[in-house]
Amino acid sequence: MYLRGEGIRYDLVEAALAVGVDDVGQAKNRAEALQRLSEDHPDFLPTVIAATRPINISKDFEGDGVPVDPALFEEDAEKELWAAYERVVAEAERVNLVELFDLFSKELRDPIDTYFDDVLVMAQDQKLRRNRLAMCWQLSQLFRRIADFSLIVQA
Repeated sequence: MYLRGEGIRYDLVEAALAVGVDDVGQAKNRAEALQRLSEDHPDFLPTVIAATRPINISKDFEGDGVPVDPALFEEDAEKELWAAYERVVAEAERVNLVELFDLFSKELRDPIDTYFDDVLVMAQDQKLRRNRLAMCWQLSQLFRRIADFSLIVQA
C-alpha cells in the first residue's frame, strides 16, 4: 500500500497492514487513525512502548488455545494486569480504533509497566513461565486489534 503522498508514516502503514487487514480501504483507515494518534494523542509513544513489551517477549510463544490460569498468579502485578486486560476486552467490541487505543493507554499502559518491573516472565517454574507467556500473548493479540505495535518506530 502506497500512502506516502497522503502523509502517513511508513512504519504506521506497515503496523496497520501487519494485522492481516484484507480490505484496502480498511487498512488505509487504520493507518490514518494511527497517524492521527501519533500526532495528537499525548501518550502515543509511551503506550506503543508498553504494548511492545508483551508483544516482544511472547513473539515465539505458541499461545493460540493456551489459557491463562489466574490461580497461578503470584504477584499483585499479575492480578492487576489481568483485571485491566479483562476490562479492556469487555469494551473492545463497542469502541472504534481511536477509542480502543485510548483504552490501551488508560487501562493497560501502567499495569504493563508495573508487571514488567515486578514480575519475572521467564520464571524457572515452567507452569509459571507458560502462564505468564500466555498472558503476554493474549495482550499481544488484543493490541493486534489495532496494529502490530512492535513495527512502530519508537523515536
